[in-house]
Amino acid sequence: MTDDDRVHQIAKREQVLQHAREVVRWDDMSLELYKDTTFVQWQGVMGSLASMERALQFWIGDALNFGERKYGDISAQAVSEQQAKTWTNYAWVARSVESSRRRDVLSYSHHAAVASLDADKQGDVLSTAAVYNWNVKETRLEVRRVKGNPPPPKPREWDGGSVQGIRTAINGSNMKIRGYEVVVFFSDKPSDLTSGTPVTVTEARAPEAGG
Repeated sequence: MTDDDRVHQIAKREQVLQHAREVVRWDDMSLELYKDTTFVQWQGVMGSLASMERALQFWIGDALNFGERKYGDISAQAVSEQQAKTWTNYAWVARSVESSRRRDVLSYSHHAAVASLDADKQGDVLSTAAVYNWNVKETRLEVRRVKGNPPPPKPREWDGGSVQGIRTAINGSNMKIRGYEVVVFFSDKPSDLTSGTPVTVTEARAPEAGG
């Protein structure tokens, strides 16, 4: 995105937000739309909220980074103990992924996934994610590949028997059983895992969305 594009986008959002203010009242705990709000005005409000939702983490991060640069240690007074961990992460992602490399069609989580990469590689991965409409998991897998780390093995399929008493030759391997991914296997003796002795599943969970 060029600087001109960004300026145009900001101006458009400010215009939409100004129209939204004409039909909305809000406070820290609620938002109320006036009864005579038209459908077009309501659409404008929803568009403004969607933009805010996508941008909020970056706004917080950018503001924190500004405060740290300008005011130094005293900027910490603006962050509560409850906010510190989450907001520090927002600041790190915002500092790592400069605004010129951010893609408004991708979520904050996409950008967090690439924050540990070099600047050029960040841009490459984000651009590819935008073109191919990658979800966050796909973006993280690409980051692993770029770093030279192979992705984790996909779960092996298993369609027989009960959850208790699974026979397997591989300790700790992920397997899918009736729609669930078995995460942890337990056996008293490692030799049991190759002798066909039943082992017990101690944890099972549904696969992640998009997996």
